[in-house]
Amino acid sequence: MSPHTNHTVKKHLPALLSIVFLLVTAASAYAMWQRTQDQLLWGYRPLLLLLAGWGAIAAFRYWRAQGKTGMESHPRWMGLSTLSGILLGLGFPGLLPFPLLLFVSWVPLLLLLKELEATGASWRRVFRYSYHTFVVWNILATYWVANTAMIAGLLAILINSAFMSTVVVLAMKSRKRMPRFGFLILAVYWVAFEYLHLNWELTWPWLTLGNGFAQWYPIVQWYEYTGVFGGSLWIWVANLLAFQAWQRYREQKKWPLPTLLRLAALIALPIAVSLGIYTTWRDEGPQIDVAIVQPNYEPHYEKFEIPERVQLERFLQLSSQVTDSLTDYLVFPETSFGLVESDHMNDYPSFSRLQSFIKPYPQLRIICGIDGYHIFKSGETHSDFVRSQTRTDGEVLHYEVFNAAVELSPAPNASIPLYKKSKLVPGPEILPYRHIFSF
Repeated sequence: MSPHTNHTVKKHLPALLSIVFLLVTAASAYAMWQRTQDQLLWGYRPLLLLLAGWGAIAAFRYWRAQGKTGMESHPRWMGLSTLSGILLGLGFPGLLPFPLLLFVSWVPLLLLLKELEATGASWRRVFRYSYHTFVVWNILATYWVANTAMIAGLLAILINSAFMSTVVVLAMKSRKRMPRFGFLILAVYWVAFEYLHLNWELTWPWLTLGNGFAQWYPIVQWYEYTGVFGGSLWIWVANLLAFQAWQRYREQKKWPLPTLLRLAALIALPIAVSLGIYTTWRDEGPQIDVAIVQPNYEPHYEKFEIPERVQLERFLQLSSQVTDSLTDYLVFPETSFGLVESDHMNDYPSFSRLQSFIKPYPQLRIICGIDGYHIFKSGETHSDFVRSQTRTDGEVLHYEVFNAAVELSPAPNASIPLYKKSKLVPGPEILPYRHIFSF
């Protein structure tokens, strides 16, 4: 192959890749459409759709940027950006998971940011490359949201990635003003962002770094003292040490043993302490007998199409199989029943049947999820989630709809405790900052 031909192939390879990714995206979309027609779940197909779709966009942008001053893309930079996204994604529950990858997952991105800084790259370029990292991470770790609502899942991935990239841009600007702190600034900014992301109305805390150990909980028992943000800080300090070790290796062609030993100790000691806590834990207090009842209705095509009386019979049938004189609690799933008016729960027919069922067991309680609503009386203080509706007679009805859990006891007229869900999903369950918008 001549040098000219070789150059031409390399130049247009990203465009060819973009076409391939588009074909995979189209095939995935068609497969998902077919399964929808057959009332089957999508499974992992949204993952393939989203990855291929984003791959097509990234490859096309890479191809278009060639030769444009200030926009050139380099294979190494795209590789580093992609590698960080893959390591972060595989470190979270969903695919593998292998959370130990999180201890080095930021190193490729830190190398990229350092090289971009050395070339005097604009904040737009920093945003663009980090955005690619975070989109890959978000897709790998949260693609499953699209199984519930494709548009909502896609928007969550794109918007959350934009928030994350903004944090990186702000940290890099601060790093220019305070160079002696290095990338520690990014670590501080990131943990602060995670705290904000947990507590504001645009909350999306799934990808808080410390949550990556959710399925490896024996090694993070010390979260009881630090919370999940202690895990985020742990991951960041490990990445900074790994980055420092790699930088020394590149400069001296020799691994810095003291730095590697500090990194190993940083990872191993908290794990050892956690395993000690986990293996020596002893339950205290009275023992209770809990049975979980799951009717296993498919939520997309079955749950909300089957009459509640039929579902209730299913609950009673399953409950009878696991209930005896020693059972203290039966636990039913979220949204088991509804719509239930909060002021008249004792009159709700399904609750009456359930109370009759557990009447022979005075100690037995049922915890179940409901869709509920509350109508505000005249003069009653409205909640932040109040809605209004004008009736045919002109009267304005103020009410709220909520997702809640209740506890049923055998006593038919006893007060029924109700707990409303407080951490709501932006979009499906809450319009963030609705007081700002007119709709």
